[in-house]
Amino acid sequence: MFNFAWWAFTYLLLVCPNKDIPVLAVWLYKFQQTAGIPAVFVSIIVTSLPTLLVFMITQRTVMRGIVVPAEK
Repeated sequence: MFNFAWWAFTYLLLVCPNKDIPVLAVWLYKFQQTAGIPAVFVSIIVTSLPTLLVFMITQRTVMRGIVVPAEK
């Protein structure tokens, strides 16, 4: 699992077509090298909010998909 995540990150780092507008994961990696720890934590929280929001909206459907197959 880690190898796949690392490969996906490295692929984005190498293949990003426009260096002026990097992919979010690449931008976070570069940002953490120059910014302080509080700024890095805030940027990670801000970039995680859309995923958290989508999960909170679809939580009932996701949990039903996890629980129902286990009950059969």
